[in-house]
Amino acid sequence: MRDAAGDSGEFYTPRPVVRFMVEVTDPKLGETILDPACGTGGFLTEAFLHLERQADTVEKRRILQEDSFFGGEAKSLPFLLSQLNLLLHGLHAPRIDPGNALRFRLAEIGEDQRVNVILTNPPFGGEEEAGILNNFPEDRRTARCSAMASRRGSRRTCSRSSTCTRWSGCVKGCSRPTRTSRQI
Repeated sequence: MRDAAGDSGEFYTPRPVVRFMVEVTDPKLGETILDPACGTGGFLTEAFLHLERQADTVEKRRILQEDSFFGGEAKSLPFLLSQLNLLLHGLHAPRIDPGNALRFRLAEIGEDQRVNVILTNPPFGGEEEAGILNNFPEDRRTARCSAMASRRGSRRTCSRSSTCTRWSGCVKGCSRPTRTSRQI
C-alpha cells in the first residue's frame, strides 16, 4: 500500500500478501533469511512464525533463534519498530543492521555473507545517492528497485509494482525478463 511514505520508497505490504509470499517461498529451518529493507519487520516476523512450527527440539529452537534471520533498516524509527515487532513475536535477539543494505560494494560481499532466502519489499519509489549506486556494476544500477542486487544466489520473493525494472522474474511464474534475479 502506498501512502505519504511511498514518496520516499516506503511501502507497507498488507499482512495477507506478506503471509502468502512466505508460504510460497516456504523457507526451511536451517536456511538464512534476509530482508535488507525490513521496515517494521513484517516479512521477518511472518517468516519467524512460519519456521517456528518446524522448531520442535531444543537444537532446532536454537537454530531458529540464533542462525535464521537477518535484516537491515536505515531509518531509525522503523529500525526500532522492527526489533520490537520481532521481540514481541518471540525472536529473542533480532539481528537488524541499522545501516543502508546497499552501502557495501558488490565485489566485497563474500560467500559467508550470502543467504538462502530474501523476503522483501524493495524501496521502489526511493532513490539512492550516487555513492551507493557506484557500489554496483553499471548493468545492475538503477535508482529504483536495487535493494536485493547485493545478494545473488538466493531464492527471492519481493512484492513488486508495475514500475519495477530490475526484479521482475523474482516470483515463480513471472514472465517479465530479468538480468539480476533467478526464478524460484
